[in-house]
Amino acid sequence: MTLYEWKITDLGNGEYGYIWIANSGKDEFGAIHRVYVDPDNDDAWLSKSTVGIDGNQVGNVVDSIEAHEEPCCEWQYPASWYGRILLLWKRLGSPRIDRMSPGYEAPWFPWLEAGFTNEERDNLIAKTSNVETVEAE
Repeated sequence: MTLYEWKITDLGNGEYGYIWIANSGKDEFGAIHRVYVDPDNDDAWLSKSTVGIDGNQVGNVVDSIEAHEEPCCEWQYPASWYGRILLLWKRLGSPRIDRMSPGYEAPWFPWLEAGFTNEERDNLIAKTSNVETVEAE
């Protein structure tokens, strides 16, 4: 379940790439949050796909966009990104989105406020070609 999201890239076709925070259950310490970095909007492609994709393919795409607390593989985003994104969300009071509210639009991710340099921002979205990033105001 998606709790909050920010736009990070403009794909130029009416779609955007996102960072989002999802709730994936609870453990003995409380809620389990997951952070996803999806500059290419692969999530939308997965949800619209009519092609027969199996669970392994879906899992591979989701694994490649998840920023883990402790990355185990070279294709995952660094743990420091996960921590900074989650910390920013918590500093903002852990807001929740309501996509059904009139005029809802995800805000742009505030890179500097979250402690990212321009180089880190560019590396984070490097998979995406021909997109525009917008610095939050």
